[in-house]
This record gives sequence, C-alpha cells and structure tokens, in this order.
Amino acid sequence: ISVYYNPKEDMPKVAYFTEGEKKGIFSNAIMHSPVITFPGVSSWRDMINGEPGNRMIDKLKALGVRICIVAYDADKENNANVLRQQYAVAQALMAEGFLVGLAHWSTKYGKGLDDLLAGGHVPGFELLGSRN
Repeated sequence: ISVYYNPKEDMPKVAYFTEGEKKGIFSNAIMHSPVITFPGVSSWRDMINGEPGNRMIDKLKALGVRICIVAYDADKENNANVLRQQYAVAQALMAEGFLVGLAHWSTKYGKGLDDLLAGGHVPGFELLGSRN
C-alpha cells in the first residue's frame, strides 16, 4: 500500500483510494489530494492491520483526512470481485470513523481514475448513507 501526498500542495481532508501505483502518482499530481493505492483490490486490509496508533489508517487520521472516496476502476460493474471489495473497503473506512463516498464515472471516459483525469474529467461520487 502506498500513500501519495505532497504536504506543500495537497489538501488532506479528502483522500482517494484506488488500485495501482501509477494511478496514485498521476491522480495525486492532478487532484492535489492524498491518494492511497493498493497493489490489488483486496489488499486494502493491510491499512487497518497492526498496532493501534501505528497503522496506516491512523496515519491518515493524523494527517487530517476526514472523507475517503473509494475510486476503484469503472469496470467494477462487470467484475463482481472488484465491486465486492469496493464495498468491503468502504465499510472498513466507515468503521474507522470516516465519511465515505464511492466514485463513479462512465467507462467512455476511461477505466481507471488516471484515465478519467487525463481526459480532463473528475469523478462523481455518492456518499454512503446519503439520501441526496
């Protein structure tokens, strides 16, 4: 798991979670928000494992992250495992006290968050538990 964050340029209140290091590097440079990347969609558990206070999730809290946007690839609608893992990481983040949103975009704008941003677009998102 990697965290891409530039304290001189980024606003840490909202963090994005996705799969793939290159997506994280590019997305952070464009959005100026922390981007946390997983080497695989199910490897997110490593951020909540470990000694309380020393876990990656604790470091994100200390950084000031309050809202987490899970931005798994747009093909999640056709890949049951990706969709299942998206909801699992979202539930884990909510259990840690974060407000959580699920990013969405049309596959016509690209598969990954980086593709979407490279095309000049930004992801929409739906806050979990929101009625709006």
